[in-house]
Amino acid sequence: MNSTRRTVLSLLLAALLLAGAGLLLIRKPPSPEAVRETAPATQAVDQADAVTDGASPTDSPPTPLPPANAPIAAIAATLQQRADAGDSRAACRLAAELIRCRQDAAYLAAVADPQSPMSDRLARAGKLDEAISLDERMLAKSEQQQQCRALPKGLLDRAGDYLTQAARAGEPEAMILYVEGQHFPPVGMGRLADAGFEAWRRETPAMAQALLRRGEPEAVFILALAYADDEDWFGGLVPDDPVLSEAYSQLLRRLSGRVDPTRPGALDADDLLRAHELAEDWHARHFDNRRIDRSELTRRLTLMTHRRPESSPAPCES
Repeated sequence: MNSTRRTVLSLLLAALLLAGAGLLLIRKPPSPEAVRETAPATQAVDQADAVTDGASPTDSPPTPLPPANAPIAAIAATLQQRADAGDSRAACRLAAELIRCRQDAAYLAAVADPQSPMSDRLARAGKLDEAISLDERMLAKSEQQQQCRALPKGLLDRAGDYLTQAARAGEPEAMILYVEGQHFPPVGMGRLADAGFEAWRRETPAMAQALLRRGEPEAVFILALAYADDEDWFGGLVPDDPVLSEAYSQLLRRLSGRVDPTRPGALDADDLLRAHELAEDWHARHFDNRRIDRSELTRRLTLMTHRRPESSPAPCES
């Protein structure tokens, strides 16, 4: 896509991330063609058939989930029992905790360098507060990893099973994490060999549209990136469309209280007008023209505890 437009979109999304949750990793596929090779073509947004439109969590009062700070080793058995009995919220929470174990392990591996720890490099650069914060974070995550290592053998490998169960049942946070593919290995191309990869490719384009129709703000962020280029795995499933990318970008700005339909870019006047009309329609139809705090626009896109606002509810509570 046009480099100026990509830069503007990237700056907008980066600003939202810095104000809110942020993403753990940018996962680049081997190539857009490899990801799309046998995936079904996605239709225009207004014609998408969402696989979850008819599915929603139960309307009866839900059984409370464990508190956010409950050690995973202490709650895993109860959550697994509930999930195996069909409790989609428990399946969502269990999947989220298992995915977080894996993501935190990848984070520790990424920042740990026995020869030159990142905190030492920060300290040498005069960034003492950042160095101390990083050391504290790594200590907390190391302690959390002890809980993860105490889980029953093989349970970590079932994160995708439980996330898929919850996403197909219509649990919003599970759907977001599923579309993002966060249940796959956090680095590398291991997802290509995952037994659930083909189903994920079939289901996620429509599931993302279902999230949009339900007024889930994270869907706008995901779709704005996906229609812009193929720089993540989900983006490789969605044909690039500069008008839709601009429309979702404008919708993001509307949700955060910024309206700027005349922003310069690669689109001509007619395409800019069409993008403006789409964003205006989606904002009214799916979000009742409301504004959303920037921290909420991306909060559920990550399970990394140090990137979720402290006031956030436990995973799958909202």
